[in-house]
Amino acid sequence: MAPALQMLLGFVLLTLLLVTFYVGYRVMLVLSLKVAANAWPRAGVQHEDPAIITRAQHAHMNCVENLPVVGGIVCVACAMDKLELRSGSVYLNRFTPIDKCHGAG
Repeated sequence: MAPALQMLLGFVLLTLLLVTFYVGYRVMLVLSLKVAANAWPRAGVQHEDPAIITRAQHAHMNCVENLPVVGGIVCVACAMDKLELRSGSVYLNRFTPIDKCHGAG
């Protein structure tokens, strides 16, 4: 599998992990009858979550916003058959001295 596809799969898994983390916390609160199921409205804050849960929710929202862009770039690169070229060029530029890349002495 091309590294770009592995990166995309990892990004999807991170998105799912984040939503599982903060929704799991909320499900446990609801099932333990500590909070009503409708305590988290879309607008306004009626229930104060711990900071780590709030950060996980915001990180999940950022992932959801950026996932279509990253997925689109990877899909276009895949359709153009440029996945290996892009992965190779990143590797080449990162670990090979610049003068050897351009054929200089």
